[in-house]
Amino acid sequence: MATVITDNKNCYSYYDHDLMIMHSQFKGIFNYELFKEHTLNVIRFNGSNQILGGLIDFRKLRGSFFKILEHLEKEVQPKLQAQGFNIQAFVVSDDLLTANVTEKLTEKFRSHKGNVKMFTDIDQANKWLLEMINS
Repeated sequence: MATVITDNKNCYSYYDHDLMIMHSQFKGIFNYELFKEHTLNVIRFNGSNQILGGLIDFRKLRGSFFKILEHLEKEVQPKLQAQGFNIQAFVVSDDLLTANVTEKLTEKFRSHKGNVKMFTDIDQANKWLLEMINS
């Protein structure tokens, strides 16, 4: 069974109740307000549902989301980790801008003791995420 968490022009996210994993696909030109809306939806949803990990697909996202890093680091990540959401697999394309910002995001999450890894292949990312959740 799956529940939609966010569905807007920048992001589609759903929660797999059986695996306790959130799947997110970002697309189009980065929009700060829509991204922030998504993070608030995830925090609210995770307050009543246990999300153990996330598969975050940035392959179709364009533009820099650098300005949201501080919001993610200081407001979102600590709340999610306190709720038990601590494993994330990021999937990126060969777009250097998106990959660079995602690498910075990965470093910030690791500094909060998050279990996070960046991939270019979605199947490998999903395999790793399931291994981490089941270990």
